[in-house]
Amino acid sequence: MKGTNGKISMSGEKMDVFVDAGYLKGCKPSIAKELPSIVTRLCKTLSMRSVARYFIRDIRIGETITLVDKTAGYAFRLKVDSHNICVLGIYENYPPKGNAPIVYLVNTNLLRPVAGRLVAA
Repeated sequence: MKGTNGKISMSGEKMDVFVDAGYLKGCKPSIAKELPSIVTRLCKTLSMRSVARYFIRDIRIGETITLVDKTAGYAFRLKVDSHNICVLGIYENYPPKGNAPIVYLVNTNLLRPVAGRLVAA
C-alpha cells in the first residue's frame, strides 16, 4: 500500500516511519482509506522539535509508546527502534487501554500525564 512509510529527521537523526504489516491486515476501513494522509501527518508530528526531543531523550530503543494527536484526532501506538519508528496501531480519538506510556500532542505542546494532570513533556 502506498503512503504507509516515510522518512523524517528527528533533531538531525534520520528515521524511517512505517506501518506494521500485521496492523495493515486488520486496519479499519475508515482509517485504511485515509492512511497516506495519516502517515504524512504523523511524520510531520514526529519531526516537530518538542516531539523529537522527547522521543530521543526519554524513550528507550525497543520501547512502545502511545502518542495521542488531539489536533489530528488520532492516537498512535509506536515502537521506537534505533533508526525507525514502527506504527503498531492507529486509533480514532483514544487508544485502547494498555501499559505503554502515553503522551498527548495538543496544538504544538507535548504533554504527559503525571498524578492525574497533564504536564509538559
